[in-house]
Amino acid sequence: MKLCVEERGSKLDKAFDTWCCSATCQGVYLGLQANIGRPILLSDGFRWTLLKCINGDQQAHSAQSFLALKAECNSKLAVALQMMEEYFNPMVDPRSVVNMIPQLIYNWGSKFPCVDCSRFYTVVLEKGDTLIALASIRSTV
Repeated sequence: MKLCVEERGSKLDKAFDTWCCSATCQGVYLGLQANIGRPILLSDGFRWTLLKCINGDQQAHSAQSFLALKAECNSKLAVALQMMEEYFNPMVDPRSVVNMIPQLIYNWGSKFPCVDCSRFYTVVLEKGDTLIALASIRSTV
């Protein structure tokens, strides 16, 4: 993000607790936020969902839909974490001694850049009620 701002020589505008250097950058951020927890249907019964640990800053139409979104995302993240821990050895950051797998899956922030995963999203691919695959992606905003 800092590079984007430096390249454009833009002034930073604070929006939604995230620095956005342009309308395009803000559009990407808002698009990601709007699709958190919304399943995207694919062919043959597959669907993918963009997940992020839900805190109090997620927008929803009502308190009830916020709680449903929070429960859905956080329960899928728990399954994703269980899957990662089952198939991969712990990845411990040598400086902070933090296990990076839960840090990444739950997109926990930190004041230490080496373990700050607040800009990560988890994408899950499911068929029916079965988690088939997952990926972590990092947003620049």
